[in-house]
Amino acid sequence: MFHPSFYTLSPIIGVCLIIWFSHKDELITKILSTKLLVGIGLISYSLYLWHYPIFAYARVIDFIKGNFINKIIIGLITFIVSFISYYFLKSFFKKKKNNFYKILKLIFFLILIILIFIIVIFIKDGKVNKINAYYEKQISSPLYREKCKFSSNNSNFFNETFFKEEFLNCKKKYNKFILILGDSHSIDLFNLISKISSKNEFIIGLNRGGCRPFDNNSKDCHYLNALTFINENKNNIKIILFTHKGSYFLTNYNQLPINEQLNKTINYLLEIKKINNKLIFIGPHLEPNVILNFKSISNFLNKKNNFKDNTNFDLIVVDKKLKEVSKKNKIKYISKIDILDFKFEKDFIVDNNFTFSDKDHWNEFGEIYFGKKLVFNSIIKDILFP
Repeated sequence: MFHPSFYTLSPIIGVCLIIWFSHKDELITKILSTKLLVGIGLISYSLYLWHYPIFAYARVIDFIKGNFINKIIIGLITFIVSFISYYFLKSFFKKKKNNFYKILKLIFFLILIILIFIIVIFIKDGKVNKINAYYEKQISSPLYREKCKFSSNNSNFFNETFFKEEFLNCKKKYNKFILILGDSHSIDLFNLISKISSKNEFIIGLNRGGCRPFDNNSKDCHYLNALTFINENKNNIKIILFTHKGSYFLTNYNQLPINEQLNKTINYLLEIKKINNKLIFIGPHLEPNVILNFKSISNFLNKKNNFKDNTNFDLIVVDKKLKEVSKKNKIKYISKIDILDFKFEKDFIVDNNFTFSDKDHWNEFGEIYFGKKLVFNSIIKDILFP
């Protein structure tokens, strides 16, 4: 439930009714007039000012996630800090000796501290804390963007002014382009191909997270529009590289047997082949399913715990089936599982660098680490470097 919204009206109207109709001798008035509730009312503005930074910091360090006791602790800290700040300011301003000049000096001093803090943050590019900077680096996986190497996650991508103009300009300049198509895993593929390829390679990504071909949400996805795009530019496409998350082929996304999505994906690829035969299906990679957040990384750095291998090896069965079905339908297939030969002990952390940004996506380091293996040990090498 989001606030402010229509639902916010109910507590507001309720408070208005209490204020309007309550009388001195009524029970509700006596309850609201107790010292405890009056005291909370007095520090309410301090609570309002303090709760956001305190709760935001607690959320960043995962202090309150799934822990009710810690939530109570954060609530108590907020009340204590609000109480102290309220009564400090109240006592300060009530002193008759504190003239306007002293108050002005206090305000100036506080502003100076805030400015110094802002300058330090600006100089350090927001990375004040070394652990935070390391954490940010480890989970970073920004979308690659360079001249004539761009991606869209919009289902109606060709209605985007930028996409349309950039595509036409680059098409005019290079004529041929590589199309990378799929879900959020295809963003990893787009990033690594864009980074490893030459500067003069024209690359387009049509990548929308959570989308699978011909599934129940296909109307909100980009796959049907991608078919139109492929048909309109079939003579300019150098190669189509397709991939999507392997767990989507499993029942409940985490277990065998293989679900109907496999046939839907193959049928979609056959639709592409009818238009353009220059298609390569790049299979899924093993997913370690490790939760990476500030707390887990901090504990690892402080040697409080190691990460547990939660890799779902059912994806090997999926990969084997995809090879078989792709061969039967004469679809070129590259097995990431075979080429990468992922072993959690040696590949999840390499030279003190994580290779994943979350449970199943590669981070910046991983895109290059796994990307070089994928490109230089498959036919993709001949496509990028003929």
